[in-house]
Amino acid sequence: MKTLPIRTVALAASLTAAGCLNADLRSNQICASAPEQIPALPQGSGTIRLPPITIDLSSALPDLTRAGVSGTVLVQQLELASTNVDLSGIQKVDATVVGGGHGSSLPPVALTCNYHEPQNPPLPLTAITVPCSGPNVFEYVRSEQLTLEITLTSTSLPATSWTASVGACVSAEILVDYTKL
Repeated sequence: MKTLPIRTVALAASLTAAGCLNADLRSNQICASAPEQIPALPQGSGTIRLPPITIDLSSALPDLTRAGVSGTVLVQQLELASTNVDLSGIQKVDATVVGGGHGSSLPPVALTCNYHEPQNPPLPLTAITVPCSGPNVFEYVRSEQLTLEITLTSTSLPATSWTASVGACVSAEILVDYTKL
């Protein structure tokens, strides 16, 4: 499992009152990706599970573990890119948010990922973006990390392991009540 760096887009903080007892931190999109070794698909078609990816949110959304912090974190999309593998055979992408760390008691949460094969894609197709939706996963990121398990179903992926950049983007709205910190 790898911890990925964050690329933050549009992080805005607005204080709710003079006196600053509450804060509302919003980010339209926090994305992270890193190279991953993708397992071989021995028959060239079928389903493979990618290694779990962990997104470190601590630099974009610090102090999530403190009292008085609540919020909403939604997974928006998954990203997969390779420089030397044609991804046009991918038919389906499934993702699950899992509790991070050893001993987590949070049950896995399936996301709804709506991948549609592009019409007339450039060949080879070397990058895909998969829109996803699901419930609020704030409790899963209280440790300031988000862990995802991703499964690909394909008609044509390499029969040997290969490398791809795997990532995810989330939106976040974090509420801080400074009277409870």
